[in-house]
Amino acid sequence: MPNGDTHDKINWLLLPPFAYMSWDFSNDLAILIIFSTSYLFSSFMFSGDLDLVSKQSKRWGLLRWIWIPYRKMFSHRSKYTHGIVWGTVIRVIYLMFLCSLTYFLIYFITLKFFPNLTNPLLAEKNFLTKVLLGQPKIYFVYLFLGLLSGAFAHTMADEFFSTTKKIFKKKKRHAKKSKRK
Repeated sequence: MPNGDTHDKINWLLLPPFAYMSWDFSNDLAILIIFSTSYLFSSFMFSGDLDLVSKQSKRWGLLRWIWIPYRKMFSHRSKYTHGIVWGTVIRVIYLMFLCSLTYFLIYFITLKFFPNLTNPLLAEKNFLTKVLLGQPKIYFVYLFLGLLSGAFAHTMADEFFSTTKKIFKKKKRHAKKSKRK
């Protein structure tokens, strides 16, 4: 399995071909930016290695504690963390849940201690919801494809390195057996 620095190098090397594919399919600068940004986020902040105390989890800085329950729920390299589709979907749901929980905590604290700020807070939420819902749906498709591409790069690097390691171990064992004879 590659270390964090190797994953980072692989992700940087794969950005140009992935970005080119998103441009080639869409011919849209906004889509290229959305796809590339979500790919980079997935590669460097949102990878399958959030199930460990890893380079990716440390990049969350003061917020790295939010991934502790995630680490407790899933074992390392399970299909729920390293599965390209399932791992990404679960991390998105997990992060959306935390964001929603944070919003509701802020809302109820505001309601309890600063009731005069509740209406502006709701208005802001309604405004942001309208802005998001007003975006072309294809943007969300490419955002998710960028997240999937980052997960794909991570998981394929893990698989490649694991397979290569197994092959070399097998050859090494075979060479040792041949020497004994």
